[in-house]
Amino acid sequence: MDENLLHHYRRFRQHQSDHGGGGAWPGEHALTAYKSARAHVFFMQRLGADLAESKRRSNAAKKAWKRRKRNAVRS
Repeated sequence: MDENLLHHYRRFRQHQSDHGGGGAWPGEHALTAYKSARAHVFFMQRLGADLAESKRRSNAAKKAWKRRKRNAVRS
């Protein structure tokens, strides 16, 4: 199992034991914690990729703006 996934799984299981949990069929809490951990890891990966893409586009826009500004002064 991925270390990141395992970390979040343990975190969600700890949260379940700290905040009740109630009666459930065997394995339901573990399955729920696993699904929550997977969703969280996927969200963080997607967020990181989106931020990297936004930063790349922002840098490209800044570079283009400087080039247009420099070319406008020369004209």
